[in-house]
Parts: sequence; C-alpha cells; structure tokens
Amino acid sequence: MISNRDMFNLMGAFSQPTVDQANSEFYGKITYPWPQMTYPTYADPNCGTVFVNQELGDWTHTRIPIRPRIWIAGCGSNQATLTALRFPRAEIVATDISAPSLQVCERNLSQVGVKNVKLVQQSINDADFVEEFDYIICTGVIHHNADPSYPLAKLGAALKPDGIIELMVYNYYHRILTTAYQKAMRYLFKDDPAIGLDDQIEITRD
Repeated sequence: MISNRDMFNLMGAFSQPTVDQANSEFYGKITYPWPQMTYPTYADPNCGTVFVNQELGDWTHTRIPIRPRIWIAGCGSNQATLTALRFPRAEIVATDISAPSLQVCERNLSQVGVKNVKLVQQSINDADFVEEFDYIICTGVIHHNADPSYPLAKLGAALKPDGIIELMVYNYYHRILTTAYQKAMRYLFKDDPAIGLDDQIEITRD
C-alpha cells in the first residue's frame, strides 16, 4: 500500500523517461551543487583508498585497490573533482543527466589539473555497466526517480562482486520547505501542462 507521503512524491512520475526529462530540464537550468570556493588537496595519493578501506574495517587495504575503478553516478557540477582529488590514481567515470552541470564539472577539473575523469552525459537508468567498478558513489540522486528500484538495480549490476556503494538519499523531514514549495506550485498552476519550469521560476522570483 502506498502512503500519502509516497503518493505525493510520485505525483507527476508518469514514467521513468518523463522523470529523467524533468530532471534534465531542471538541472539544465540550475546546476548543483553550488560552486566550490576551494578544493582540498592530499599529500598522500593513496589517502582516499586507505581511508575507505579502514572505514570498512579492512586493515590490509585491499578491498578497494590502490588504482580503483570508480563510477560517480549523478556527479552534478563538482563531485567528480572532489573524488578525483581524493583518488588521484583511480580511473573515474562520472555521469550526469545535465549537460550544463557536466560543462561546469569539466571546467572545474581543468582548473585543478585533474585528468583521470571521463565525463558522460547519461541517466543512471540508461547505464549498461556490468561488474565494472570497485567503488560507486551515488549521493542525492536515487530519490529523483519514478521507481528507485530501477536505478538501484543498475548500480548493483555495475558493481564488482567485492565492490562497495556509497549511497545517500535526502531525509524527507529535511526537505519540508522544498516540499511545501512544490505543493504551492502544483496548487497555483493546477498541474497545467502549459506552465513550464521557466514560468515557475519567474513566479518564484517575483
């Protein structure tokens, strides 16, 4: 049975392609996260892998190899840069549905001289990786899907048998203002399909 809260979250989620299209449109206009003021650097190039292995309780430091293959699924505008600096010996694939976010990301990578990241414009739902990655990072993305089990299955398929996934979703109660705003927009425009994102942003600014 679907709760009222879950039903609200699924409003407008007619299909996964329509949700992907909506996400692409939104993050095409508003790149996220906001620009970093600084990027941390690490003296030890193995710091990232050692740290993650120790978090897992692996004091042999072999669960995540020294040269891991990493997928940042839904990288936004700066997570690829932050990850590449933590794992300078890694081979990193960073995907996002938003072309403008990837453009910002590419500029950031260039500014700090990072060269171990491949950027790809792609929805997680269209990925076809099979047991390719030692480490998958997917934060703040899964809940933007019509059916989260679908992208979760894609992430699971992409992971090597001994790999790990770092997964984060937003806490519903931390998004009360965002949710109230979304409800207001729906009530105001009565779900009029002629009212697009640009119209909603203009009303919001007013």
